[in-house]
Amino acid sequence: MPTLGSGNRRYGPKAHHLLALQEEGFSVPSFVLFTADDLVRSPNVLATEAQKTLGMKAYAVRSSAFSEDTTSSSMAGLFKTRLNVAAPDLASAIADVCNQAREKLGSLDEFSLIVQQFIEPDFAGVTFTRDPQGLRETVLEYHAGRGENVVAGIVRPIQLRFVRSQEEVETELPYLEEARLAFLQIEERFGFPQDIEWCVKDGRWHFLQSRPLTTITRRQADALDYADKILPPTEFLYEKTGVTEVAPYATPLTLSLLEKLYAKGGPIDHCYQSMGVRYADTKSLVLVGNDLYTNRIAELHSLFPAFGLARIPDEPPVVQALKGLWTTWKNTRALRSYVFDLDALERNARTLLAATPKSESFSEAVNRFCEEYETVFQINLAAQRMVDDLVKQLPDSTLRAGILEGAIPSLGDILPPSDLVGNTLEFVDESPFITRIHQAPPSKPETETESIIAARRALALREIGRWIAIRGISTVRRWAKKMGGEDWAFFPLKEFLDDQTQRADKRLEARARALARKRREGWQFPSTLSSRPIETKRACIGVSSGVARGTLCGPEEIESVVDPIVMTEGFSADLSPLLSNIRGIIATQGGLLSHLSILCREAQIPAIVGADLSKLPRGSRIEMDGSAGTWNILD
Repeated sequence: MPTLGSGNRRYGPKAHHLLALQEEGFSVPSFVLFTADDLVRSPNVLATEAQKTLGMKAYAVRSSAFSEDTTSSSMAGLFKTRLNVAAPDLASAIADVCNQAREKLGSLDEFSLIVQQFIEPDFAGVTFTRDPQGLRETVLEYHAGRGENVVAGIVRPIQLRFVRSQEEVETELPYLEEARLAFLQIEERFGFPQDIEWCVKDGRWHFLQSRPLTTITRRQADALDYADKILPPTEFLYEKTGVTEVAPYATPLTLSLLEKLYAKGGPIDHCYQSMGVRYADTKSLVLVGNDLYTNRIAELHSLFPAFGLARIPDEPPVVQALKGLWTTWKNTRALRSYVFDLDALERNARTLLAATPKSESFSEAVNRFCEEYETVFQINLAAQRMVDDLVKQLPDSTLRAGILEGAIPSLGDILPPSDLVGNTLEFVDESPFITRIHQAPPSKPETETESIIAARRALALREIGRWIAIRGISTVRRWAKKMGGEDWAFFPLKEFLDDQTQRADKRLEARARALARKRREGWQFPSTLSSRPIETKRACIGVSSGVARGTLCGPEEIESVVDPIVMTEGFSADLSPLLSNIRGIIATQGGLLSHLSILCREAQIPAIVGADLSKLPRGSRIEMDGSAGTWNILD
């Protein structure tokens, strides 16, 4: 059997990876490899040689083209595979696979062939050591029987998701814990997240293929490895929501100011006290790399200590502890019964905007910002309440978006200060200021209810609150630049408040923080980081991200339809020739790890599987979201 030598390019990547797995001691069904030079011989000669070497009753014949399973292109499912080939039929199967490859490549000069022992499995499937859409989890899809049904997209496979620190995974698969360790060892061997095909027979795992994921970048992989190392062993759920949306890449100065806002005795605490709500500082803000997250569990416990988050997103919190139940009940009641006075909030906003901020020191600028933020926070709470009330009364998201999204209506004569810089609470955000106020009010719907009027007014007030906050940030920024030197954004508040000598001693630490941040630039973290996979009740799942608009049609109709979105039962790689001519795919069968899902992600074509096609009228215009696994019928 050939060995893997340095610089040996006689075999395609799939064959090289099989050799590497075998050398590392993984269970790989016995195989022989044939180079392009070998393939000039007749299929009968090759079959005789394979049978003499392997001596099996049944074989698998697989391609290993040089262009297949590379770091940039998988070509998943585009070359033919023949399974469970009896010895008398082996020559015919070899000829079949080679002829199809010759048709695709023009010649077999950059093609090699794998003839392998065939194992009729109890279970078979695919594992991606990282979610192919950039998430942190390992994803495994399988089916009782051959894995061909999983990768070919002709069944809806069972899917398992787990993070690497997760102790137990419920499954019928035998010895999964040992297999999980093998998956990580294979990833470590190749130095990059892997797409691994495998099968299980009589409790033993066999590895059939490993190739690099093509939809994750090296920097994404590095970021996920970093996250695994620093995330806590305890239960957590980090999300880029709420305050993290207005400071997504917080520097130490920004993070420490936000922590001051949320601290006990700070402006947020004062705001809640005025509403009769008991608040606890649970340290819910977390920096992962350069990305700011809110720990949703800690955030929930700041107001509702007896509650825990449901395992399924968008479901209401559930009682998980008796301790704190009285506080939870009182706070729930106080928040529900509190009536926001939009007139008073507008007067406060006008007063704050009319005042000329004068700060004689850095600490005065910070204190003034915190004082003003109490009003800003209450405005934000009011706006959220008004929008939530409108959602209950106006469930049609399209109509609601037309009323609330886009330009925000003005509040008459309120104008932004002329010297604002930036658009978020992040100190290093010095982008040109953009106002979202629309001075000429947009056209009104035929009937404006009180809920619509209140929601639009509250959103306008929220924009005014943003101006106030950005003005305060600008004042603090000027002092910070004056005091901190080149790395001013990397001094936390406490270090700014030290005397000048102490601050000078901290400059090396600030420089180290700045350099560490620069090394992490470009790292992409998921919007959610969790100690456990997030469950979902949705039958449909998105398998290739992106949003597309088009007309629903069958595969045979795409040439006669403008912007075709193909609806199909199976999700086979046979549809791959259509990808350059379509906007998206919605299928009944298939999974996240099937060959066509891979090809769609590589081609950036949105795709959804698990759909009930009876609910999709052919010829309708729709908008589909391949990330969320959802769609809206437009007409």
